Amino acid sequence: MSEIHGLRALETFRGFYFFVPSYQRGYRWADQEVGDLLQDIKDFKDNPKGAKFYCLQPVVVQKEGDRFRVIDGQQRLTTIFLIIQFLEGRSHFKIAYQTRPQSAEFLENIAHENPDQKDNIDFYHFVKAYQTIQKFFKEKEQDKQAFLKTLLDKCVVLWYETQDDENEVFRRLNSGKIPLMETEIIKALFLSKDLGEDVNTLIERSQAWYHCEKTTRAEQDFIYCVLSPVHEKDILKDGFLRDDIQRIEIYLKAIVKPTGKDRYLLEHFYHIYQEKGQEGIEEEWDRLKDAIATLSGFASKNKPDREIFHHLGFLTLEGADIYAIYKTWLEDSYNDRFAAFLFAEAKKRARACLQKKKGEMREIEDLQYSSDKRKLQTLLVLFNLAYLIDQQMAECFRFNRFVLERWSLEHIYAQNSQSIAKNIAQEQKDEVVAWLKEVKEHIEDDSELKKEIQGTLEQLKNTSLKNLDLEVLFKRIDQNFEDDENLHRISNLTLLDRRANSQIGNLIFSHKRAEIQELQKQDRLIPITTQRVFNKEFSKEKDNPNVFTRADQKDYLEEIKKYLHKYLEV
Repeated sequence: MSEIHGLRALETFRGFYFFVPSYQRGYRWADQEVGDLLQDIKDFKDNPKGAKFYCLQPVVVQKEGDRFRVIDGQQRLTTIFLIIQFLEGRSHFKIAYQTRPQSAEFLENIAHENPDQKDNIDFYHFVKAYQTIQKFFKEKEQDKQAFLKTLLDKCVVLWYETQDDENEVFRRLNSGKIPLMETEIIKALFLSKDLGEDVNTLIERSQAWYHCEKTTRAEQDFIYCVLSPVHEKDILKDGFLRDDIQRIEIYLKAIVKPTGKDRYLLEHFYHIYQEKGQEGIEEEWDRLKDAIATLSGFASKNKPDREIFHHLGFLTLEGADIYAIYKTWLEDSYNDRFAAFLFAEAKKRARACLQKKKGEMREIEDLQYSSDKRKLQTLLVLFNLAYLIDQQMAECFRFNRFVLERWSLEHIYAQNSQSIAKNIAQEQKDEVVAWLKEVKEHIEDDSELKKEIQGTLEQLKNTSLKNLDLEVLFKRIDQNFEDDENLHRISNLTLLDRRANSQIGNLIFSHKRAEIQELQKQDRLIPITTQRVFNKEFSKEKDNPNVFTRADQKDYLEEIKKYLHKYLEV
C-alpha cells in the first residue's frame, strides 16, 4: 500500500476540502457518540496529566486534486466540523457528501436549520448532532475559547493518506484487514517529536522498529509463527500470511498484560504517555527492545535451545498467552528453569487431551478421529517435536509451514474406493488388482469380505473390468473401513499439509508412500514422523514395504507412546 501516515493536529485541517463518496453511509452519530467525544476532549482539557496531545481515531483519505476523498473517519470528521462551527461561528474546513448535493451548504448554515423542517435523513442527523453540541456547552458552562484551543492544537488524528484503489481500501478497512489503529498509533507515540527527544533517538527507534518488522517477516514468517497464533482468515490462498499484519505487535503483547479489551495495547501506551511523558515512553521502549531480543532469540532456528524453541512454538499453537510466558522468563531468567516451565506447560496441554469430564484419564489409543480430531492433532504435533528433540536432529520443526500450509490429520492406510474410480474408468486393471490385494491384506475381521475380494481377483485374471459389476463390493469395502475403529485411532493417523492431503489422501499405502517421497524431492514439507512411518522405520518387520498392517499400527503406537510418555505420565 502506497501511503503517508502520522499524527496530525486538527489545526492543520484549516482550509481542507473533504469529500465523502457515495459508497459510504450517511452521517448517523447520535447523542451518545457526540456527547462522548465532547466529554473526552473536556476531560483532557481539564486534566491533561502532562500529555502533549489527545489522540482521536484514524482518518483515512485519498488525495484527489484540491480535495481529500474520505475512505474512513467521516462520522468523526463531520462531528469535529460541527463542533468548530459552533465554537468559531465559521467553517474550519469544508466537508461534502456525494449523495447529498446541498450538504456542504447545509453544514455551513447549520446554526439556522431546524430538523423538523427537513425530510432529508442526513440533514436531520446533522442538526440533531449540532443541538447536542449546543446543549453540552450550555449545561457544562464551558470556556469555549479554551475548549476550541484544546481541540485545534492538542487533538490529533492518525492521518492515513493512501494512493491505492479506494474501493479496495474501504473493503479492507471494513473487513478488519487494515490494522492501522493500535500498532500504528503506538509507533507514532514512540516516534513523537512532542516528547522532546532528539532527532537521532527518533531515527534510531524508527530504524529499530523497521528492522524488527522486517526480520520477523523473514523466511515466510518463521519467527512470527513460533511466537504468535495465526488465524485462518489471515492466511492467503498461496500459503503466505497477509502482508498488512503488523508482526511487531506480538512483542508489544509480550510486555503488556491483556485486559480483555479490544484496544488494550493502545490504552496502555497512551496512558504511559499521558502519565509519565518522555520518561515513561523511554522505559517502555527499553522493555520492548529487551522483549524483541529475548523472544526473537528463542524463536530463531539458528542454533536454538531446542527444548525452549519447540515447546514455545507448541504452546503458541495451542493458544498460550505470550505475556504470561515472557513474564515467567523475566522473573527467573535462566534457560534451564525457563525450559522446565515450558515443558510443564506442554505437559499440561498433552494430559488435557486425555482428560475425561470427571477427571479420569483415557489411554491415547482410545481417542477417535470422528470426535477427537483437535486432540489427536495436538498429540501428533508433540510427537514430532519430542522426536526431533530426543533424536538431537539438526532439523527444527517448521511452525510457519505447519500453520501456513494448514497441516491436518491423515489416515496412513485408507480404503476409499474413490481413489481408483479413474483407474476403473480408464480400464487400468493392474491398478485395480493392486488396490484389491492391498485392501485384502488389511481386512482381518470380515472373512466373508476377504473371500469376496479373492473371488473378484480370480475373475479379473480372465476378464476385463467392464465385464464386472464392482459397485456392491466397493461399497462393502468402504463400509468396512468406516466401521473399523482401529483405523480411526492414532495408530493409523499422521500429519500432512492440506494440499498434499487432498492430493493423495485416498491412495493405497504403497502409492501414498511413493507420492510422499516424490513430494520430498520437490522440497515440499513432510513432518519428520510422517516420513518415518511411511518408510516403515517404526515397524519391527519390514519384509513388505508396500502394506501398512495391523502389526505396523501396533509398532507405530508403541513409538508414539515412547516419545510422549514424559508428557503424559503423572
